[in-house]
Parts: sequence; structure tokens; C-alpha cells
Amino acid sequence: YTNDAEARYEKAGLTLVTSFFQVEMEQWQRRTFLKRLRVCLQEIGFKPSKVSKLITAGEFMAVAMKQIEGMTNEWCSSTEELAKEKGEQLVYLQSYGVSGLYQLARMNWKGQAQARNSYAAADGKPLTVRELERLQSKYPAEISGSRSRKTKLQDERVDGGQTKELVSTLVNTVKAIDWSSIHDDPEAMDLLSTVELRLDHMAELVEKWKYSPLTITSRYEQLEMGLNQDAE
Repeated sequence: YTNDAEARYEKAGLTLVTSFFQVEMEQWQRRTFLKRLRVCLQEIGFKPSKVSKLITAGEFMAVAMKQIEGMTNEWCSSTEELAKEKGEQLVYLQSYGVSGLYQLARMNWKGQAQARNSYAAADGKPLTVRELERLQSKYPAEISGSRSRKTKLQDERVDGGQTKELVSTLVNTVKAIDWSSIHDDPEAMDLLSTVELRLDHMAELVEKWKYSPLTITSRYEQLEMGLNQDAE
């Protein structure tokens, strides 16, 4: 049901998020509305990981459309040529779905330029999501300021035992945080933003594990075992 809902409403969800980022508002207003928007998208049927992709893709689309609207005759020799260029740029962006726009949003300008050139060379055929992923890994978006800080722990590889211990610590920490008020703490939110992509990846991992055939089978076996023990 969730996969069906995501497929049916993905385009509408992207339009909604893009429109949201096109509206001028104060930062505190945007944070408040964005929080509610996340909830609404999940109520429609989008998984948390998909919601994050929608928001990233929608914001990228809104910025790109604003740049297209801001193009002047300096870009082209005539008004007709300018209108044609704007239309072609818009068609190019609309050739990608949410996953494609999400990957473009996470590239620097070099990666985005290569994707655009590839589109032109292929007579209007956009890159696949897999191709965009490879391009994004080669040209990741440059994050400045506090977001560029990395700790030794982030870069280290740990063995299975350490991983389990770290996950246990992470879970206990997450449970201890007052999530109802954290959005009012700019420093805390800025720190969270440094691991936004990792959080998305974590959510995807959990979703895949939760609904994998082996996990579902294991749950049924545990349930059946519990029922048998109760019967005895």
C-alpha cells in the first residue's frame, strides 16, 4: 500500500514541496511549516526516507525555477531565444523524477553541468538514477561552514562488536533527546544537518530490513512460538 501511494502521489508531493519553497517567509516560519509538511506527507503514505528526498528535491527544483525566471536577455540575443532557453531548461528539470532531482541536488555545479551536457548530447534523454548516483559520488555538493566538520569517528571503520555497541549508544541517546523542542535550538539543528544524509540512509536500511522476507518470516516464527508456549 505504501509503495502504491508513493508511486501515485510522488508527482503531486513534489509539486507541493516545490511550491512551499517558492513562498517567501521568515526562517522561523519555514521551519515551523516544514515540520508540519513532513507530517502531512507521511500521513498521505510517504515513508520518512521518501519525505526527506521529496523535500531535498523540491527545494532544489524551487531554486532552479527561480534561477530560470531570473534569466535576462544577457543570456540570449533575443527575447524569443530567451523564452526558448527558459522552456528548455524547465523541460530538462521536469524530465527527472524525485530520485533524479534528489541526486542532482546533492551534486556540485560541475556534476550538474555534466548531467545537463549529457542530456543535450543524448537528444533529451536524462541520465538514469544509477548514473546520477555515480556522478554525485564523483562530484558531491560542497558543504561549507560547520557542516563541513568531520570527526575521526565518522571516518573510522569499526568491527561488528563495536558497531553493535555504537548503535546501542545511539538508540539510548535518541530516546533521551527532547525532540518536541529541538527545532528551537539553532545550534542543535545545525549539528543534525551535518548527518542528514546519514539519517536518510539509516531510515532506508531499517525500512528494507523491516519488510524483507527473512524478517517477516522470523516475526511469524516468534509469534507462533509464543502462542505455543502460552498454550502449554
